[in-house]
This record gives sequence, structure tokens and C-alpha cells, in this order.
Amino acid sequence: MLSISLTSCRISHRTVVPAAVLLLCLAAVTATAQRSPQGATTFDARVELVTLTVSVLDDNGAPIADLTPDDFIIFEDGTLRETALVLAPDQTPLDIALLVDLSQSMRNADWRDRASDFLEALSSDDCAFLVGFSTTVGGSMWGRPDDEILVEALRQADAAGGTALFDALLIGLRELEAADTGGTLRGAARGSLNPHGGGAQTVGVRANNPCPSPVPPGRENDPQYLRRKAVVVVSDGADSSSRNDADAVLTAAELGGIPIFPIQIDGGGSGRQRGGGRRGPRGGMTPLPEWAAGGVLPALADATGGKSVRGSMAGYEEVLAWLRGSYIVGYYTTTNSKFGGNADFTRHEVHVEVRREDANVVHPPAYFRPTIDTEAAKYDVEQAGALIAEGQLDAAVLILNKALRADPDYAPAYFKRAIALADLGRLEQAQRDALEAATKSPGIADMHELAMLISIDVGDSKAAWEQAIQAGQAGASLRPHFERLDAAGPAPDDFDARVSAPTIMVARPYAETTNLLLDTALAKVFQTVRREIAAAPLLGVVVDPARAQFVMTIRGDRLSNDRPRRLDGQMTVTELSGREVYSKVLLLTDVDSPTRIAADVARFLRDLEDKLKRSPLRVPG
Repeated sequence: MLSISLTSCRISHRTVVPAAVLLLCLAAVTATAQRSPQGATTFDARVELVTLTVSVLDDNGAPIADLTPDDFIIFEDGTLRETALVLAPDQTPLDIALLVDLSQSMRNADWRDRASDFLEALSSDDCAFLVGFSTTVGGSMWGRPDDEILVEALRQADAAGGTALFDALLIGLRELEAADTGGTLRGAARGSLNPHGGGAQTVGVRANNPCPSPVPPGRENDPQYLRRKAVVVVSDGADSSSRNDADAVLTAAELGGIPIFPIQIDGGGSGRQRGGGRRGPRGGMTPLPEWAAGGVLPALADATGGKSVRGSMAGYEEVLAWLRGSYIVGYYTTTNSKFGGNADFTRHEVHVEVRREDANVVHPPAYFRPTIDTEAAKYDVEQAGALIAEGQLDAAVLILNKALRADPDYAPAYFKRAIALADLGRLEQAQRDALEAATKSPGIADMHELAMLISIDVGDSKAAWEQAIQAGQAGASLRPHFERLDAAGPAPDDFDARVSAPTIMVARPYAETTNLLLDTALAKVFQTVRREIAAAPLLGVVVDPARAQFVMTIRGDRLSNDRPRRLDGQMTVTELSGREVYSKVLLLTDVDSPTRIAADVARFLRDLEDKLKRSPLRVPG
């Protein structure tokens, strides 16, 4: 029997591609297939369609808008890749975040009319997200470039206060990332861009002129909905009051794949040491990171495939030219190669050439690929579930093996493989997988119950009772299983106390910025905290809010770039009523070491156990 999975084709940077491209992707995946001894087809190398924003101008600074796939030459990590997708500027409208510095140092700068003219020069099919910032990030609004609301807001904006440049850049990047689903910051019809002035702080657009343009459900593969994205920031580059730092912006910009075009105004600084850092806790400017020694804004432009220009009319016109000459270019690669980066992403160098002597090309110098592919693993598990239902158990196991190569920590893959292996009579292997699933994702009643039943079948009474305790905490009814459990062996002495232990639901971490490295580190912490709570003798972890007596939230404030990477944040525990019972600064010394994370978390949980012993509990009904 032939069992084929097509999930190995992965599209980078959340890019939507035409159906024809997906067919090409299917062909590329098929080419990587290998016949297994059992006769099933498996895929060892995952094929990925990487998309880049590539801008091309001629020697006169005019966009070259008639290029085809044959005109592009693409190298990834020094290896020539086949160009699979080219969408010209007139095929793909633009979502642009226009960030305007309204700090005191911009008061006398001549920028309002030029910024307004720049906005109005964009295409009527484009969407603009306008943001004002000074000491904090102020009002923001989506609209069409010709919308008078945007132009009026620019011309009425006042300049005062400090400069939260880095915070504004992160908000702009975040909003562009969310544009395909409708954005996150839409509100009233009118307002002010000024954080220090009156008016609404978040404003939207007329209902008959909707921006951003969300992709309709079911149209994800329709090329007419594919859009380019870019950030344009008008500033003197002098950050003085951001909560976030330059490293956070660089991380978000590189991982997001969105080009940044700084328009630097002569005023408080050029983004170099005088103005490029961030005000420290004692009022001085923090030193710039090494990568920004020549200025933060020019470095961000170089790292993302943008261009840094001066704030003259010629500078605005140059940015317009680069935007009008920007293509979406895609190529196929396999994801079995690993290069520099960190434990969460690998960095891959990219070089693009155009077969035109007068072509000047700008593009990101690299892209970052996740080291795991949870979406592929999820799809494989869905396919395996259907095969199990049809009785095709061996084929299901093969697909689940592939899912765990994509994401070795994906608990549902272990859970499904345990079911298939148990039905095949391979009980010892099934128990290992069932226990692994319950360990990696504790607090799910079905997983603990399966691990309990298989442990009974293999005669492992200790594991069976441990899983019974955790299944009971998670809400499973143990009454139907007591006879079998008792026959397997005696219950542990602390059974009653553990089943009735305080139960905690760990809320998924939320990041306020687009720092994907921080988000990924928080996801690791989230999983580790749940596992450590499950292992604690006087605590229980649940995923069902109806079974929880307490809710734990984990906030990440800062992730260092130096090795070992350190995470600073906050851990808070509340009753369901919202009353806080525990809060402590979270210090994790090495987020790339599961052992170190577990040791640091265990220290907090011991303190939490003591605290909850003294807290009055209300058992959920």
C-alpha cells in the first residue's frame, strides 16, 4: 500500500502563494520521496518555499518592473536555488507602516508636507498604518493613502517629549504581521497621533474604505490577496524612552522578513551613539550594540533589505522608487541543513542577482528558519488519526515517525503513536510513547488515562498509579478503573492527598512585542513549568479552567543575546476570583538548556508550594 503525505512543503514567513505555485511545491515534495521497506512512501527532507522582498532599480534610480523568474539568480548559503515564484509590484499591493517621530527634537524639522506627499503618492490599492510616537507610542490608524483622515492627522501632529523609536518600530512590525487577519489596532473614526495631546489614541478608518485587507477564509491560496509589506520611519534616530532595546527590534525585523526604510531627519542625531541608544535607569544613554556601531537605523535597513535615506524630497522619492520596484520572489529549499543562529532558528545567507547590467538589487541578506515545524507535525498527526480509524496502523506509525522528526516535542504525535502501537500489540513501545505524551503535555485527562491503562497492561503498577493521580487531577473519572488498578498493585500512601492537591492552570505566555525569539523562549518555559508542576508532589496541573483552583501567568520582559541566554520576567499566581496569591521575579539562567530551565523553575515551585499551603483554597464544584 502507498501512503503519501504532502505536508513536507512549507512556506516561509507566513506567505500566501498561488495555487499554481502549490502544485510546483507538490512536485518538489514528490521528488524527495523515498520508498521504505514496508512499501510506504516517506519524506526525509522537508521542502520549503522561501519568499523574499527584492527591490530592483536601474542606474537612473527608476524601478525595473518587467522582470520574470528567468531574470533572477538566487543563492542560499552559497548554493544555487531555482526561482519558483516572482510577483511583480503591480500584482501585489503594499501594506506600509508609516511611523512618525513627534518628539521635541523634531519640532523645527521640515517633514510634515513631505510625509503627507509621500503618503499620497502611494497607490490607491495600498494600505497605510500611521503611527505617531514621542515619549510613548501614541495614536495610530489604518487607511488608504488618499484618505484625508491620515493626511489631516499628519499635518496637525505636534512635536514634544522624548522618543520611543524602538517601541514604535516593534508596534509597526507587529501590526504588519497581523494585517492578513485584519490587524490588531482598529478603533474610532478620528483622533490624534500625539501621545502627549488630546484625542483618541487609537483610531480607524471609514467603514467603506477598509484597511488592512484581511484574507477571506478559504482564499489563502488566491494570488489576488498576496501583498507586500514595508516599514517607513521618519525620525532623527534619537531614541530616549523606549521600553525595548535595539536588539529586540533587530530580532523582530530579521525574523519577520519586513524591510525597514528609515527617512532620517536632521535634528537630534543620525541614529549614531548620540541618539541611537536607549536611556538607561540612571538617565544616561545605553551603549549601542556592536552591530549598530554605524547607527541603528542604517543597520536595520541593511539587515532587512531596506534603504536608509536623508529627509530631503529626494530621499522620500528614493524610498518610493524602491517600494515601486519591489518584487516578491520565492525559491525552493530543503530544511535539513543547519547553519548559524540559535537553538530556535537557523540563519541562512541569501544572495540575489538580476540578469540586467543596469540592475541595482536590494534584499535581506539572510532569512531565519525555525528549527522545528509544529504545523507539519500537526498535519501529520491529523493524517495518522484518519489512518488509525481505517485500521492502517503501520502506515500511521510511519507518518507519526515523520511528525516527530518535524517536532520532537509534539505530545499529540506520541499519544497517537501509542494508540497505534498498542493496537498492534507492541505494548512496551506503546507505554513509552504514552508516558512521553503525558510528560510533555501534562494536565490532559485523555493522555494520562491512556498512559495509565497501558501501564496496567504491561504490569507497571507504579507508573499506572502515578498516571491515575494525574488523570484524576485533570478531571478523569477513576472509579471505572479502580478494580484494575488495585489488581495491578497497592495505591501509594499519598494517593488521596495528591488527587486533592491544589490544581493550577498555566496560562500561555503573551509577548507585547514581535520579538519571536522571546516568544519561543517563553513557549519553552510554559511547557517546562507545566511539567515541573505535574512532578511536584503537592501540586497538580490542569488545562481545563473548570478544574483549576489557581491560574499561573508567566511574563517575559527581556531575553539576552549573549550565551547563555538569560530570561528575565515575572511569575504570578491568582485565584480564579483574580486575587493574587503569589508573584515573584522570574530569573532563568539558560533558556537553551532544558535542565537549567527545570532547575530554575523547580526553585520557584517549592516556594509556591509553601505559599499555597498557607492560602485558603476553594475546591471547584
